[in-house]
Amino acid sequence: MERLKKSPLVFLYQEPYCSSHSFLTKPFYNTYLKTAYSLCTKSNDVSCRNRTPAPDFKDYGNGADEDHSENPFGKYKPVMTLSGASKVSVTLKIDPPPKDVMEFIGAIADLEFTRHCNLLEYGPCRMLIVARAVHGFSGLAGNASKGVIGATLDAPPSQPQNVAVECFADPEFPVLRVRWDPPKEVGGKIVKYKMKVVMSAIYDDEEGYNQHTVDDLEVQTMGNETRQTVLGTPNTNYSITVTALTQAGPGEWSHRSKESQCFMQPGLPSFIPASKWRPFSESGERRIFMLMPRRVSQRNGPICCYRVVLVRFPGKVGKDAFPDPENVTLRTYEEAHEVENNTYGAYVAEMFGPRELPDVIMLGDELPAPSAKACQLCFSVGAIRRHARSKDSSHPHHHRRERNFYHEALTSPVLDAEDGILSTESTYWGFMEVIVQKPDGHAGVKRSRYFAMDEAPVPGLSAREGPGTSFSTSKLVPIISGILLGVLVVGFLLIGIFFALRNYSKLLAAGQGVEHSFSFSVRHMWASLRGNPEGIPLSQPPPPDRSPIPKSKLVPAFVTRHRDGDAGFRSEFELLPDRFADRTTHSSDDLNNSGKNRYPDIKAYDQTRVTLSKTGTTEEHACSDYINANFVVGFKERKKFICAQGPLLGTVNDFWRMIWEYEVQLMIMLTNFEENRKVKCCHYWPEEGTETYDYVLRRLRAEKGEGESKETREVAHYHYLVWKDFMAPEHPSGVLKFLKRINSVYTPDKGQILIHCSAGVGRTGTLVALDSLLQEMNEEGKASVFNTVSELRHQRNYLVQSLKQYIFVYRGLMEYAQFGDTEVAQGELRENYQRMIQRPSMEFGSGKGISPMQEEFSRLAEAVEDPKPITYATNEQNEEKNRCSAIVPYDQNRVILSPVFSKPDETYINASFIQGYDHSMSFVITQDPLKSTRVDFWRMVLDHNVTTLVMLSECECEADGDEAGLCDDDDERDALTAAADVMCPQYWPDSADEDVTFDHIRVSLAKIDTLPMFIKRTLTVTNVKNGETVTVKQFQYLGWADSEYADPADKTVSAVPESTSGLLELNSQISRTQETSQEVGIVGVHCRFGGDRSSVFVCLCILLQQLRTERAVDVFQTVRNLRSQRPGMIQHLAQYEFLYKALVDYSDKESP
Repeated sequence: MERLKKSPLVFLYQEPYCSSHSFLTKPFYNTYLKTAYSLCTKSNDVSCRNRTPAPDFKDYGNGADEDHSENPFGKYKPVMTLSGASKVSVTLKIDPPPKDVMEFIGAIADLEFTRHCNLLEYGPCRMLIVARAVHGFSGLAGNASKGVIGATLDAPPSQPQNVAVECFADPEFPVLRVRWDPPKEVGGKIVKYKMKVVMSAIYDDEEGYNQHTVDDLEVQTMGNETRQTVLGTPNTNYSITVTALTQAGPGEWSHRSKESQCFMQPGLPSFIPASKWRPFSESGERRIFMLMPRRVSQRNGPICCYRVVLVRFPGKVGKDAFPDPENVTLRTYEEAHEVENNTYGAYVAEMFGPRELPDVIMLGDELPAPSAKACQLCFSVGAIRRHARSKDSSHPHHHRRERNFYHEALTSPVLDAEDGILSTESTYWGFMEVIVQKPDGHAGVKRSRYFAMDEAPVPGLSAREGPGTSFSTSKLVPIISGILLGVLVVGFLLIGIFFALRNYSKLLAAGQGVEHSFSFSVRHMWASLRGNPEGIPLSQPPPPDRSPIPKSKLVPAFVTRHRDGDAGFRSEFELLPDRFADRTTHSSDDLNNSGKNRYPDIKAYDQTRVTLSKTGTTEEHACSDYINANFVVGFKERKKFICAQGPLLGTVNDFWRMIWEYEVQLMIMLTNFEENRKVKCCHYWPEEGTETYDYVLRRLRAEKGEGESKETREVAHYHYLVWKDFMAPEHPSGVLKFLKRINSVYTPDKGQILIHCSAGVGRTGTLVALDSLLQEMNEEGKASVFNTVSELRHQRNYLVQSLKQYIFVYRGLMEYAQFGDTEVAQGELRENYQRMIQRPSMEFGSGKGISPMQEEFSRLAEAVEDPKPITYATNEQNEEKNRCSAIVPYDQNRVILSPVFSKPDETYINASFIQGYDHSMSFVITQDPLKSTRVDFWRMVLDHNVTTLVMLSECECEADGDEAGLCDDDDERDALTAAADVMCPQYWPDSADEDVTFDHIRVSLAKIDTLPMFIKRTLTVTNVKNGETVTVKQFQYLGWADSEYADPADKTVSAVPESTSGLLELNSQISRTQETSQEVGIVGVHCRFGGDRSSVFVCLCILLQQLRTERAVDVFQTVRNLRSQRPGMIQHLAQYEFLYKALVDYSDKESP
């Protein structure tokens, strides 16, 4: 037999768990030195070949009929074992053949160790090896080895494909249905999928505060299912990403897309808290009840109306006779009181808008119900029908549906509220109805359970019978007996307590060596039980003495403390003392004075309290010298303040007595009468005064005596309007200017300055601290913040009450050190302007002279601002709606569109609310609408009462690149170039003979006036779904062109108008339009990207109103405030200088 020169070893492998086919690898040759071989997966080696179907297994020597005498391999069976595996390969070990076979296997020395492909990427496979002659697949072959089971290790898979989510706003069980396709690169057997659900919502909570919540949760599938259903929440934006998991772990997360996001439409509240009521009065045949309603969180959707429903039964019946609230049918008041026998009648007694619900409602007082205009709008497009809950016990969530009263809006008469007389011969129970405006235009209704009886029942009303039943006199005897027995027991207890306290008083006097009154002993014992005996304050180590901060170091000191979530400020604030061993509060703790304290924990130290003259000498006048106020001294005791709480209704006389007795000439008020529906201060003067944007100056006159002995004094009353309790303004410029106004009129001969907020410690202490520290910084070039606040607290407890107020003190000092006083009086405007543009200033070590104008403008970039998120503007769904990715709204003040039925998840528009001069949201700045967003533009106008539109861009013209400098990187420049070619599309009709319609909004042209610098149009905008119509005045400005300020060498410098007269006239026209309009709405301003031109015009409007009101103007702080509200505002020196020039021109024109 001819000797074989070569004999290749051939691998054969099967996939018994994957398929029934076998595949043959590419042959490779053994050498004497190589006994380990590697097979790789096809997807991980570029040298792989396509798999070739293998011949029958018997062709490879495992048949019993072979003639081994003709076969050089005889009975030899190769021995192969699995020695290793990775994510892309398996390694096999082959034992060397015996010597009698070895000679027939030729050594091939010129071949390298080879990797062989076509192994499956995952899953178990059986592998064998045979020795075969080199003459081809039809040649002789030895016996096959024993099969080896092996597999590659799993690899992380690629991202799942085509993730899509749908929101189904089922009234009872809103759900998200998510589906996706498996990854292209599986990497192994998929064990399960993991889904991340990001939920965001904006709503008003039950306290009326606006909340913006972002939460996320992870959901895992059972097995490798590619569908999942998740329980959702109404009024929520959802974003879904999915990843697949193998034994190697999770793979890539899917990308967010428009299909992977949805909006769950608003629904009814999940829960209506129980309201309580109780009888208030009863006389003759009528009665009045007092209801304490509970507000409802608007998490599930905006509430448009609350209704109080009363159900009447004739006669005296128990509560169990009343029908369930969901089964009650409403009638009018007259119809409800005409029913007799065992029939009930129900009617709407009161009706309130979402922001009008009071804390207490009197039912049966016959007072006319408020107009509740918001409630009328609820029913303007759809009436109401009850839809009773399902009682199908087969429902999978039946246990959750049992008490969920749900009503769908379809058809039923809308009833007016009538709070008529409540008869003493009838029984009444009531419940609350909450109405939600749904996206389809109908009103959804949910009802509460019946009111719960308050804990303070009125004699004659049993708990079972309820408030509307009469009281049987036969029950009076046992009740009176019980009351008498209770009185006797309480009497014996009081006698025992009296003797115990008397003994305690003697022990206390003996221990302290001082005889105390019995009342003091009572208070001392009570305070001892609470761990803080009155008169012996708990010990506290003295506060550390911290070094003053130099003026030049205030910025780094602020930035350092501001890091890591204000960690430095927090630790420093917690070191501030809140009690002192040498301070007592006996007068505040006196029971006769407790009613004079607005808050029980805010007390006046005895050592520094303001003492009034007593109104009499009898014992009942012993405490008439008390008022919750303390003397507090400022920097170097140059100023003396009286820090007081806001007067209560019962302390107004004491408040004015203090003003008179201490000859107060200057008074500062830092609170409003009511904040967040809570009373903060009693009104203590008649309504008059001069109002500016953030404070009111009043002249109050106090008189005492009559005739010739009559004495009159005048008090200057400064009232700061825009500072909320426990909080701090975002920017300190307003407060610093307020202090400047006060200090300009203060002289030492005016005596003490009376200052109060609500409690007289938080805002009051912050203002006193700022005033003292500013004086220290001006005179000594440093600020001792910690030591100053500690000393102030030694004079009145809790001055500078919150961490935010403490940080605000630092911020105010920092910005004053950075920017100084930038306000300019009207009479100095022209002189200041000439100085700023002409006088050079050598700065920054460059040797290049810059003007004061340039220097002031450059300082805008030094302002320390907290970063503001822009998550909504930059998600994939909304990116295509932005003309420039660099100019998009911040989340905190973006304009939110009301969801509509056809577009429930499209609430985004590139527009920002901008504060006006009076700190209201007076303006909206937006980009020119795209053709695809014109309907969103008009939705914004209707949703937010935009009654005036100002267009500052060209319509259907070429781009001039006036805002190109705001997109700096190449990608943004490319996007900007494409956007610049698309000018503002026309969004109004050409003539009065035709209308234009955008989805459900119709726009008509009522009137057009063409003036030299602008075109004025009167447009009528109608929502065709509900008939709502708004009249809008549009001003299209024509005078914006390149000017001397545009630098040809730098195309990033935006142009400004050549003359200021055009914008001044436009401002005048808009002011007159707003003044003569019956309903003053928001002014919407738009230019190409909602940046340069819009910011110049809005800033000018604010500055002109400031100049007219205060006869002074602060360009720097106004621009700084505007830049903090939207990107791209006043970015170039030319614009900044234009504002100054416009103010000078206006002032010259207005001067006599």
